[in-house]
Amino acid sequence: MIKRNPTLLALLAVSLCAFHLDSVCSEIPEVVPPLKTISDLAVATNSSGVSTVYVADKDSGAIYSGEFGVNSVVRLSDFRPIFASPKYARPVSIAYEDGQLFVCDATAGVFSLDLTSRAIQPILGNPDVKQPTSIAILNGQIAISDRGRNGVFLVNRDKKTLSFTQILGTKSLGRRSRHSDANLAFWTSE
Repeated sequence: MIKRNPTLLALLAVSLCAFHLDSVCSEIPEVVPPLKTISDLAVATNSSGVSTVYVADKDSGAIYSGEFGVNSVVRLSDFRPIFASPKYARPVSIAYEDGQLFVCDATAGVFSLDLTSRAIQPILGNPDVKQPTSIAILNGQIAISDRGRNGVFLVNRDKKTLSFTQILGTKSLGRRSRHSDANLAFWTSE
């Protein structure tokens, strides 16, 4: 009979969990460049009035966050990286709902990121979506604009329903954000 060592079993369990989490979650690379360009942002505010601002930066290939109170002065240097992945290296648009970020990545499609577990769930990939440019979510309904297909995808959060509507005569679909003087200043839509 083999005697079981509880400490060894616990270490083995932790190692297996870490291996599993590494396969589904993003680890922040040791060197993530500082926030350079605001591609898009999403905000979650708690009952105390503290807001967590999530910022996508397609140029650095990462998503950053910062917590700010009412009337805070916010600088780009206040944000810290929370997500970076070689697979999802060009986040261009993000939306927040119920503890998850929904991300349009210019090279890999659309995915959700659970902010607690850091688990990644693909929603739409290539070839379905060609050039996702912006995303919005409300009550589990996700709208994704696709510049490459000149239209909009509508997806239920449970991914059981998917529809696509082409918008004829459009030259440009999407949203652009801007900043100036290393501070968040204003955002405009195309």
